[in-house]
Amino acid sequence: MRVLEESSYKDFDLEEFRQALWKEAKSLDSWSIPNRPFANLMDEVKPRSLALFFSKSEWGEAHDIHVEIPFYLKQKGYAGLKILGPSIIGDRLSFHPFNSAQIKNGPLSTLVLESKEKEELADLLLVPALACDIFGNRLGRGGGFYDRYIAEHPKSNVCAVIHSNCLFDELPEEYFHEGDKKVNYVLTEKELIKIRSEVLQ
Repeated sequence: MRVLEESSYKDFDLEEFRQALWKEAKSLDSWSIPNRPFANLMDEVKPRSLALFFSKSEWGEAHDIHVEIPFYLKQKGYAGLKILGPSIIGDRLSFHPFNSAQIKNGPLSTLVLESKEKEELADLLLVPALACDIFGNRLGRGGGFYDRYIAEHPKSNVCAVIHSNCLFDELPEEYFHEGDKKVNYVLTEKELIKIRSEVLQ
Protein backbone atom coordinates (compact mmCIF):
# COMPACT_ATOMS: atom_id res chain seq x y z
CA MET A 1 0.00 0.00 0.00
CA ARG A 2 1.30 3.46 -0.88
CA VAL A 3 2.50 5.46 2.13
CA LEU A 4 1.85 8.75 0.32
CA GLU A 5 -1.73 9.38 -0.71
CA GLU A 6 -2.61 11.83 -3.47
CA SER A 7 -4.94 13.67 -1.09
CA SER A 8 -2.25 14.36 1.53
CA TYR A 9 1.19 14.85 -0.04
CA LYS A 10 0.33 18.23 -1.61
CA ASP A 11 0.22 19.67 1.92
CA PHE A 12 3.92 18.81 2.40
CA ASP A 13 6.78 21.16 1.71
CA LEU A 14 9.58 19.72 -0.41
CA GLU A 15 11.69 18.46 2.48
CA GLU A 16 8.69 16.77 4.12
CA PHE A 17 7.84 15.17 0.78
CA ARG A 18 11.40 13.88 0.37
CA GLN A 19 11.29 12.35 3.85
CA ALA A 20 7.99 10.69 3.04
CA LEU A 21 9.45 9.34 -0.20
CA TRP A 22 12.35 7.87 1.78
CA LYS A 23 9.86 5.98 3.97
CA GLU A 24 8.05 4.88 0.83
CA ALA A 25 11.26 3.53 -0.70
CA LYS A 26 12.09 1.60 2.48
CA SER A 27 8.68 -0.09 2.37
CA LEU A 28 9.04 -1.37 -1.20
CA ASP A 29 10.25 -4.73 -2.36
CA SER A 30 13.14 -4.78 -4.83
CA TRP A 31 12.11 -5.18 -8.45
CA SER A 32 13.91 -5.98 -11.64
CA ILE A 33 13.63 -3.68 -14.60
CA PRO A 34 13.80 -6.10 -17.59
CA ASN A 35 10.09 -6.60 -18.21
CA ARG A 36 7.47 -5.90 -20.84
CA PRO A 37 7.43 -2.10 -20.26
CA PHE A 38 11.20 -2.01 -20.75
CA ALA A 39 10.90 -4.01 -23.97
CA ASN A 40 8.27 -1.49 -25.12
CA LEU A 41 10.71 1.34 -24.40
CA MET A 42 13.44 -0.33 -26.45
CA ASP A 43 11.04 -0.91 -29.32
CA GLU A 44 9.88 2.70 -29.16
CA VAL A 45 13.31 4.39 -29.11
CA LYS A 46 15.45 1.78 -30.90
CA PRO A 47 18.64 3.15 -29.35
CA ARG A 48 22.16 2.42 -30.54
CA SER A 49 23.51 3.30 -27.11
CA LEU A 50 21.91 3.03 -23.67
CA ALA A 51 23.10 4.82 -20.50
CA LEU A 52 22.28 3.11 -17.20
CA PHE A 53 22.31 4.30 -13.62
CA PHE A 54 23.25 2.21 -10.60
CA SER A 55 21.43 2.58 -7.28
CA LYS A 56 21.92 1.11 -3.85
CA SER A 57 19.16 -1.15 -2.60
CA GLU A 58 18.11 1.08 0.29
CA TRP A 59 16.38 3.37 -2.17
CA GLY A 60 13.99 0.59 -3.18
CA GLU A 61 14.92 1.04 -6.83
CA ALA A 62 16.16 -1.30 -9.52
CA HIS A 63 19.56 -1.53 -7.88
CA ASP A 64 20.43 -4.66 -9.80
CA ILE A 65 19.96 -2.79 -13.07
CA HIS A 66 23.67 -3.00 -13.93
CA VAL A 67 23.52 -6.81 -13.70
CA GLU A 68 20.11 -7.49 -15.17
CA ILE A 69 19.92 -5.19 -18.17
CA PRO A 70 23.09 -6.21 -20.05
CA PHE A 71 22.14 -9.87 -19.65
CA TYR A 72 18.57 -9.18 -20.75
CA LEU A 73 19.68 -7.22 -23.81
CA LYS A 74 22.07 -9.96 -24.87
CA GLN A 75 19.32 -12.56 -24.52
CA LYS A 76 16.91 -10.47 -26.56
CA GLY A 77 19.21 -9.87 -29.49
CA TYR A 78 20.54 -6.42 -28.60
CA ALA A 79 24.14 -7.61 -28.63
CA GLY A 80 25.21 -4.64 -30.79
CA LEU A 81 23.84 -2.08 -28.36
CA LYS A 82 26.50 0.02 -26.63
CA ILE A 83 25.90 0.09 -22.87
CA LEU A 84 27.20 3.03 -20.87
CA GLY A 85 27.47 3.81 -17.17
CA PRO A 86 27.71 7.09 -15.22
CA SER A 87 30.81 8.78 -13.88
CA ILE A 88 30.81 11.86 -11.64
CA ILE A 89 33.77 14.18 -11.24
CA GLY A 90 33.05 17.31 -9.23
CA ASP A 91 29.57 18.39 -10.25
CA ARG A 92 29.79 16.95 -13.76
CA LEU A 93 28.10 13.76 -14.94
CA SER A 94 29.41 11.83 -17.94
CA PHE A 95 28.88 8.37 -19.42
CA HIS A 96 31.47 5.77 -20.38
CA PRO A 97 31.50 2.16 -21.65
CA PHE A 98 30.05 -0.16 -19.01
CA ASN A 99 32.45 -2.22 -16.93
CA SER A 100 31.09 -3.84 -13.77
CA ALA A 101 34.61 -4.03 -12.28
CA GLN A 102 34.80 -0.23 -12.23
CA ILE A 103 31.71 0.42 -10.08
CA LYS A 104 32.34 2.42 -6.90
CA ASN A 105 30.37 4.48 -4.37
CA GLY A 106 29.26 7.89 -5.59
CA PRO A 107 27.40 10.86 -4.09
CA LEU A 108 23.81 10.76 -2.79
CA SER A 109 23.60 6.96 -2.39
CA THR A 110 24.58 6.26 -5.98
CA LEU A 111 27.08 3.97 -7.60
CA VAL A 112 29.27 5.26 -10.43
CA LEU A 113 32.01 4.07 -12.75
CA GLU A 114 35.64 4.86 -12.09
CA SER A 115 36.45 4.94 -15.78
CA LYS A 116 39.36 6.35 -17.77
CA GLU A 117 37.74 5.52 -21.10
CA LYS A 118 36.48 8.21 -23.45
CA GLU A 119 33.15 9.85 -22.67
CA GLU A 120 30.30 8.82 -24.99
CA LEU A 121 26.77 10.05 -25.67
CA ALA A 122 23.65 7.91 -25.26
CA ASP A 123 20.59 7.71 -27.49
CA LEU A 124 18.55 6.56 -24.48
CA LEU A 125 19.29 7.68 -20.95
CA LEU A 126 17.80 5.88 -17.94
CA VAL A 127 17.74 8.19 -14.91
CA PRO A 128 16.89 7.66 -11.24
CA ALA A 129 14.08 9.58 -9.53
CA LEU A 130 12.49 9.95 -6.13
CA ALA A 131 9.15 10.67 -7.76
CA CYS A 132 7.61 11.55 -11.12
CA ASP A 133 4.24 12.62 -12.38
CA ILE A 134 2.47 11.79 -15.62
CA PHE A 135 3.53 15.13 -17.12
CA GLY A 136 7.20 14.18 -17.06
CA ASN A 137 8.16 16.19 -13.99
CA ARG A 138 10.99 14.39 -12.20
CA LEU A 139 12.06 14.92 -8.62
CA GLY A 140 15.69 13.85 -8.22
CA ARG A 141 17.88 13.52 -5.15
CA GLY A 142 18.95 17.13 -5.05
CA GLY A 143 22.39 16.98 -6.66
CA GLY A 144 21.25 18.24 -10.07
CA PHE A 145 23.70 16.00 -11.95
CA TYR A 146 21.13 14.59 -14.36
CA ASP A 147 19.30 17.89 -14.83
CA ARG A 148 22.53 19.56 -15.92
CA TYR A 149 23.36 16.67 -18.23
CA ILE A 150 19.90 16.73 -19.84
CA ALA A 151 20.19 20.49 -20.35
CA GLU A 152 23.53 19.98 -22.13
CA HIS A 153 22.20 17.12 -24.29
CA PRO A 154 18.60 18.03 -25.18
CA LYS A 155 18.36 15.51 -28.04
CA SER A 156 18.79 12.47 -25.77
CA ASN A 157 15.72 10.39 -24.99
CA VAL A 158 15.38 10.44 -21.20
CA CYS A 159 13.45 7.85 -19.21
CA ALA A 160 12.95 8.07 -15.44
CA VAL A 161 12.85 4.70 -13.67
CA ILE A 162 10.72 4.52 -10.52
CA HIS A 163 8.44 2.19 -8.60
CA SER A 164 4.76 2.68 -9.46
CA ASN A 165 4.12 3.82 -5.87
CA CYS A 166 6.29 6.86 -6.58
CA LEU A 167 4.36 7.89 -9.70
CA PHE A 168 1.82 10.66 -9.09
CA ASP A 169 -0.90 12.35 -11.13
CA GLU A 170 0.62 15.79 -10.70
CA LEU A 171 3.42 17.04 -8.43
CA PRO A 172 3.14 20.61 -7.06
CA GLU A 173 4.96 23.29 -9.06
CA GLU A 174 6.67 24.56 -5.91
CA TYR A 175 8.67 21.30 -5.69
CA PHE A 176 10.63 22.32 -8.80
CA HIS A 177 12.93 25.14 -9.89
CA GLU A 178 14.06 26.50 -13.24
CA GLY A 179 16.93 24.03 -13.63
CA ASP A 180 14.76 20.92 -13.26
CA LYS A 181 14.26 19.08 -16.54
CA LYS A 182 11.33 16.94 -17.65
CA VAL A 183 11.76 13.43 -18.99
CA ASN A 184 10.41 11.87 -22.21
CA TYR A 185 9.31 8.61 -20.58
CA VAL A 186 8.53 7.17 -17.16
CA LEU A 187 9.15 3.46 -16.63
CA THR A 188 7.72 1.49 -13.70
CA GLU A 189 7.47 -2.22 -13.01
CA LYS A 190 3.92 -2.04 -14.43
CA GLU A 191 3.98 0.31 -17.40
CA LEU A 192 5.77 2.65 -19.75
CA ILE A 193 4.40 6.19 -19.93
CA LYS A 194 5.30 8.32 -22.95
CA ILE A 195 5.13 12.04 -22.19
CA ARG A 196 3.43 14.06 -24.90
CA SER A 197 5.78 16.47 -26.70
CA GLU A 198 3.55 19.48 -26.06
CA VAL A 199 3.78 18.77 -22.32
CA LEU A 200 7.59 18.80 -22.46
CA GLN A 201 7.73 22.29 -23.95
